[in-house]
Amino acid sequence: MSIIGAEDEDFESDLADSADDKCPHFDSIDLLKKRPTHLLVFMQHVILQFDPAPLLCYLHADIVKNLNARDTKKQFPEFYNNFLEKGAILRVSMPSSLSFELDRTRPELLSDDTQRRYAADVQKFQTAEVAKQLEDFRHRQKRMMGMTLCEEQVMDVENHYPTDRVPLDMKEKSVAENLLEKMFDSQLTFVPDEDKCQAVFSAVAAYMKHLEVKNRAGDSKKSKRGFPWIKVWYPHKNHDPQKSKIRGFHVPTWIGGSSKIPDWGAFGLWLSAAVLGSLTETPVPSAKKPENTASAPNAEPAGNNLTPTTTEPTPADGNADSKTDPFQRSDPGFLSLSTAPPTTLTQRSRTEKESRKVGRSESARVDRHSSRRRGSSRKQSRSRSDVDLQPPSSATKVPGQPPTSPSPQLEEIDPRLQELEQDPPSWRVLASSDTLKNLGKKETKRQEVINELFATEHAHVRMLSVLQWVFAKPLEREEILSALDLETIFPSLEEIIDMHYTFYESLKKLRVSDNYVVKNISPTLLNRFGGPEGEWFQKLTARFCSYQTYALDQIKQRQKKDARFNAFIQEAESKPQCRRLQLKDIIPTEMQRLTKYPLLLENIAKNTEEKEEKESIQQSAECCRKILNHVNEEVKTMGNMLTLKEYQKKLDTSGLKASVELYAEYKSIDLTQRKMLFEGPLVWRVTKEKAIDVHCLLLDDMLVLAQKQEDKMLLKCQSKSNMTAQEGKQMLSPIIKLDSVFLREVATDRKAFYVIFTWDSGAQIYELVAQSVAEMKTWHDIIKSTVDVLK
Repeated sequence: MSIIGAEDEDFESDLADSADDKCPHFDSIDLLKKRPTHLLVFMQHVILQFDPAPLLCYLHADIVKNLNARDTKKQFPEFYNNFLEKGAILRVSMPSSLSFELDRTRPELLSDDTQRRYAADVQKFQTAEVAKQLEDFRHRQKRMMGMTLCEEQVMDVENHYPTDRVPLDMKEKSVAENLLEKMFDSQLTFVPDEDKCQAVFSAVAAYMKHLEVKNRAGDSKKSKRGFPWIKVWYPHKNHDPQKSKIRGFHVPTWIGGSSKIPDWGAFGLWLSAAVLGSLTETPVPSAKKPENTASAPNAEPAGNNLTPTTTEPTPADGNADSKTDPFQRSDPGFLSLSTAPPTTLTQRSRTEKESRKVGRSESARVDRHSSRRRGSSRKQSRSRSDVDLQPPSSATKVPGQPPTSPSPQLEEIDPRLQELEQDPPSWRVLASSDTLKNLGKKETKRQEVINELFATEHAHVRMLSVLQWVFAKPLEREEILSALDLETIFPSLEEIIDMHYTFYESLKKLRVSDNYVVKNISPTLLNRFGGPEGEWFQKLTARFCSYQTYALDQIKQRQKKDARFNAFIQEAESKPQCRRLQLKDIIPTEMQRLTKYPLLLENIAKNTEEKEEKESIQQSAECCRKILNHVNEEVKTMGNMLTLKEYQKKLDTSGLKASVELYAEYKSIDLTQRKMLFEGPLVWRVTKEKAIDVHCLLLDDMLVLAQKQEDKMLLKCQSKSNMTAQEGKQMLSPIIKLDSVFLREVATDRKAFYVIFTWDSGAQIYELVAQSVAEMKTWHDIIKSTVDVLK
């Protein structure tokens, strides 16, 4: 039994009092976020006791909302991917209205002011949870009489006497660097889940970079990776890659794309898929020439093209070509020297197949890093359907490869691409002869259509895999395109491939289980095209297809301007896996595939006799039509948006008159903030003697009458009077607000109609003339329906 004297009680009271007073920085997150040592101590507490995502989101939102316009447009999509995207490891809750807006609009299409406002709204929504965590920290600190985690480091900073040589901020950053290093050394004891562990601690390191807390081991390295606005965290100088394999390095797909990257332990986050680019930080040295190779020094051997047509590894002989390959074929995205233990093709296939067995939440992550591809305009185009199921030509050696081409020794091969290279046998070959004899004519036709669905899905997954592994991965690895360019040209490709591959595998298993005469296919179809999976499939395909026009245009322009890019594309297109298709022929395959599903499913339903099964298949076909219609609308919307962007660049408002009452509103008009519904040429008949050719843009709230002059879109007020002094009602604005408009046909001209604009100062009448009566009716009906919506 211990006896506490009066002096002990006084000491305890003094200690408790000092605990209340000594660290005012913990009173507010606004004070805390500027003090790296104190903030790290609080972060440790939150990581151990709570979900750290709200705190990390709060801090990074604080960065985003204070960026300039240019950086905001670049970085907000990454902030969205890391904290707001569905499936993100660090996803936080947000207002329902904001969630709705982000689901409806791509984050990169928002204006910078809107992006900053959304970041501020998200930060505000996390404030209550962060305050709760901070209150818990203060309570525990008081209960423990001031003794907290890393108390010694905090006291070291608090008791430091600043001098000119060692000011307080220098001391604090030094202590924070040591504390951050200790945190990383023991991070798995904080967060057992390795994916979340990497996400959390890399987010911590990224914010510390914002506070200028440096990583001593990595500061000397120049990086373009990492949190988009902050440098990346590098491994220790004495890091042993072989030892780190015990823990395994896996960057979640939503953070950095493919998990097949250098094994750097837990030091690499890297919250930006679109800015991250290739994770190959170390340039590949020239490989030593094999003794049996007669090529010139430093030249890469060109003969070992690692394709299924030239290499058929078996479990017994998985590394048969390792003697002639100066580079080991390690994980995609990382090139290792031949001195490392060899990684055979069979081993890599097994590893990659295991890595692809992911849950629903993981497959839903929009992988903006690993789905990177390229384009072409070199050869005569062939129809996609002509080569859909055509076997590849035999692989040939390409002597004298240009240095920009994907070298065979370093080329990444997806095991699924190898598996899909050969066309599957027909169901008639696999089914028993007795079963075939007993099938009726209608059932035989049904099985033929099901087999067509399976065979074409097989071919489609193969072509998507070609897009990824022949084009995207090498483009990313060799840094020919920036990560942002790759993402905008090939958005969500990794997820789309996974979804098609899952559907293909389910059809494959169904065929095997039914002995290749499929009985009930409707559950498999509904699982793919209906319910939440169907909605997610719709969202991903709409995102990919809507960028198709932009992607093809970017590819065409780059091939004209960038010789390295053009050489790469030509070399890649010559590979047998492309089946003599150009990149511009491969990109549209997803859109083409979506148009085939309703037809195939309707044919299956038409030949299905069982009533319930038939109705379910028809329901799946209807789901496919809805997906296709939605994708078509998204493609149209994106096309209109890109058109408006071009018009905005060419817009000239110098012709607007200050005397017009709406001048102040229209002088800095931004067309890109509106939705274009229709466009086309019209004649603006100002007076009987004065008619002007205009290009009319029907937006969701206004009608714009622009004059095309060379490369400009001129907005110019027109006068209904011949007088030099023109005022008020005599001036017609080229912009008409639709919320107070009504239409009338012109009795004397069937191709013309009046647009009558009313406002406080009176009314203005615009006479517009179409090129035909049918075109006039089209304009009339579309404008009227738009006005009705506004009213």
